[in-house]
Amino acid sequence: MPQTYILTLSCPDRLGLVHAVSGFLLERSGNIEEAAQYNDPDTGLFFMRVQFHCVRLTFEDLRGQLDFFAKPYAMQWSLHATAQPMRTATA
Repeated sequence: MPQTYILTLSCPDRLGLVHAVSGFLLERSGNIEEAAQYNDPDTGLFFMRVQFHCVRLTFEDLRGQLDFFAKPYAMQWSLHATAQPMRTATA
């Protein structure tokens, strides 16, 4: 059964970022279910949120490969498995 993940990232804006991220997921048999992205011209940063499912790789495998992928783009990123509850703050 495919595992569903949410990837969020930010990095300096440049051409080809959506292509790079979607290509990264495609090469790992990831199927994008939902995506949103925008850039902030004031800061020069690009932001993206992608929900996808993947049958080929485990969470840990994806994290390791994302770490390697993200470095040349100076990406800050996080990966969350939707099956795991999100940590929230309490008052």
